[in-house]
Amino acid sequence: MLPAAATDASVDGAHNGLLSPCRPWDAVSYTALGEGTRARRADVKAGQDEPTAIQRTRSSSAGPRTGPAYLTVLTGQSVGTVFELPVGTTIIGRGQDARVMLRDDGVSRRHAEIIRDPDGSAKLVDLQSTNGTFINGRRIHAEGLREGDRLRIGQSATLDFRYTYRESGLVEMRTRDVDAGVPTPVQRSSSEQLRGSYDNLAATLDSLSKVYVRQGQHDAAIAAYRRTLEIREMKFGKDHPAVAAILDSLGESLCEAGELEPALECHERALAIYESQSQRPPRETGHVLAHLGRCQLSLGRGATALASLERAHALLRSHGAASAELARVRFDMAKALAHLGRDPERMLDLAQLARDAFAAGGRDTRDQYAAVHEWLSARGET
Repeated sequence: MLPAAATDASVDGAHNGLLSPCRPWDAVSYTALGEGTRARRADVKAGQDEPTAIQRTRSSSAGPRTGPAYLTVLTGQSVGTVFELPVGTTIIGRGQDARVMLRDDGVSRRHAEIIRDPDGSAKLVDLQSTNGTFINGRRIHAEGLREGDRLRIGQSATLDFRYTYRESGLVEMRTRDVDAGVPTPVQRSSSEQLRGSYDNLAATLDSLSKVYVRQGQHDAAIAAYRRTLEIREMKFGKDHPAVAAILDSLGESLCEAGELEPALECHERALAIYESQSQRPPRETGHVLAHLGRCQLSLGRGATALASLERAHALLRSHGAASAELARVRFDMAKALAHLGRDPERMLDLAQLARDAFAAGGRDTRDQYAAVHEWLSARGET
């Protein structure tokens, strides 16, 4: 659901740490953006990410199931791919020995492993990865898996754990025996094979869309994303997270191309899908809210944009987002405040925090650093 347009009072309330109406994930701590800003800025300059609470092992409250289990990639370069998890150990990572191979940013060569016992139980174990392993937004070391758990590997790969995909006909990939360790197509009926050809086409189109985006070919990217969306909706239905991921990407491309109203509709729909998934929205909701806020700001809707960006910032912080990711949201918040002509001190504080984080990112964020530096210089700040 699209956040309601914020009134002057609600935006001022956000500055004090709360949005109205307030939900558990809407709470925003601005201690760091008030008196504690200077201390946090030292951490940002040192390249440290937001602190993440680590919860160790918990037992599964839902009983294990025998038979196959599956991981479905919901976001990332392999979106839509489904991997079968046999009994034994399955490595997740970007290395050649990983059964579940993910090429996304922030994924280590041997990032994590899933251990399935003969009784059907499954446990996810982090293999001392650089960027951490998460279940339902919590960073973990080792934890039992339950039906419907949402896994995040690295910075952008999200996977869904299920025991039931074979019955739903959504299986795309099966791993060979333990020695081979290579995903291969599942044997299917002719109708399943047709669906598989669409899956392959969707994956190719999604990858091609990302290439078009990097090259600035927005019209080509939009066309490819729209075709991918049709295929994902046909396979998963219109309210699946894999559909929301494509909607969000399509919305970004539409916004870059200046098609702001269609972009807004895509982001609103993606947000509604993610918020319907659970009581506590997944990390991807924060990304959608950030993109929604930028689109609203481009439409001149400063108060509504600020409300969306406040929620994005709170949600991404609660999920342990990286400094650069938070910096992008903070810079957009600063621009929203500038558009509204409010709270110049906080506006500059947010922009300076973003600039320092981008400076700590080195070559990867030098363009963003230059943009913030130029924006501050135009306001007489160095």
